[in-house]
Amino acid sequence: MIKLIAAFGLLTLMATSAGAVTIIGMGNDKCSDWVSAAADGGSPGGSYEQWVAAFMSGLAVGDKIDFLKKTNLEGIINVVTEGCKLKPDNSIAEAVLAIVAKMEK
Repeated sequence: MIKLIAAFGLLTLMATSAGAVTIIGMGNDKCSDWVSAAADGGSPGGSYEQWVAAFMSGLAVGDKIDFLKKTNLEGIINVVTEGCKLKPDNSIAEAVLAIVAKMEK
């Protein structure tokens, strides 16, 4: 499983460098969907949260940068929620990629 996540993260980074990337799963949902789900219970729910955790972990492995070291899932969920509130028309994946870019600096 870890190899699959790492391979996906690496392929995502390679495709991003080329200017186009195909993302599968819940990352294609709009940020407005994330915000609506979070409003219902304070958290967007297990499926969204696990997708974000796996996507970010894959990116960290692919980048070989441990940008998740100083945070936890709850912190990440809060940051994604805030980012999605600011840009509700973005996809969840776009929100996560923007956050990762800031965390890697």
